[in-house]
Amino acid sequence: MDRGALVHAQNAKRLHAFRPLERLADAARQIADGKLGHTVELASGGEIAQLGRTFNHMSVSLRESERLRTEQAALKREMDIARNIQVAVLPPNEEGGIYSFHGFMLTADEVGGDYYDCIRVKSGQRQWHWFFIGDVSGHGLRSGLTMLMAQTAIHAALEVDGALDPVQMYSHVNSILYDKLRRLKENKYMTATFYRLDDKGSVSAAGMHQDALVYRSLGRKVETIPTDGFWLGIDRVVKGDLKLQKFKLAKGDILFLFTDGIVEAMNDQKVMFGQEKLTRIIEKNGSQALSAIQEEIMLQFRAHTGGMHPADDVTFCMIRRNR
Repeated sequence: MDRGALVHAQNAKRLHAFRPLERLADAARQIADGKLGHTVELASGGEIAQLGRTFNHMSVSLRESERLRTEQAALKREMDIARNIQVAVLPPNEEGGIYSFHGFMLTADEVGGDYYDCIRVKSGQRQWHWFFIGDVSGHGLRSGLTMLMAQTAIHAALEVDGALDPVQMYSHVNSILYDKLRRLKENKYMTATFYRLDDKGSVSAAGMHQDALVYRSLGRKVETIPTDGFWLGIDRVVKGDLKLQKFKLAKGDILFLFTDGIVEAMNDQKVMFGQEKLTRIIEKNGSQALSAIQEEIMLQFRAHTGGMHPADDVTFCMIRRNR
């Protein structure tokens, strides 16, 4: 073979050797242009073939990652919408009037299963001030949906009959929630207590939830009011298990309602925040503005938990009698 033919043969061999790399480079450019999942077939063996297999695996993984990222972004948007709906239906804080109201909620997930509410109703010549606290089993989207169903049932019941007492109200809401949960095949229930106050500080309540705490302004001490009743959504009929509880708020007293997320929150030593600590904070700060009480509670709560995001929803609300 003459020298020219030899050089031509060597160049052809080099081109053949580099062709797989050129194909890999072209495939890389296509991925850079957004064609995720594009693969390349290489007939060569050895390290070049291994490089091709690695490249194809990377390309398919990128496509799958992008698909998951898109789905997760869509899910996050939907969860943000659900959270915004939940926040929007919570009552605003109110100062002045016969009663001041202040609520707080910190959810463990994007959507929480805790509930608090404040509704004022006129029935004939009387005005009633209703306050609600509740906690759906579990947390997340399904619990949030159950909470919204309970809230809807409560508001609808008061619109139909503003003269209901707490036992009648609780029984009515329970039957609606029970039927809806069974229709949706949801194994959920809700601890809750309904409080109805008149303009003179008389309180009547029904349901089963965490004990209520009442800050007595005269002695600057907290009184514990146990709840005695039944959970929402367990049985269709609960009226026979309910008791109408009564007590009174004097001027300056605070009715403090909360869910278990705050008292059961643990630090790194597995010690719970506890109801006793919560009581001490309220006693020490009970004469302050309701917003200041919230700030002190959350300051000590975050100090106790080391600033970690809560494992359960943290919710409480305060009602102060002003006159």
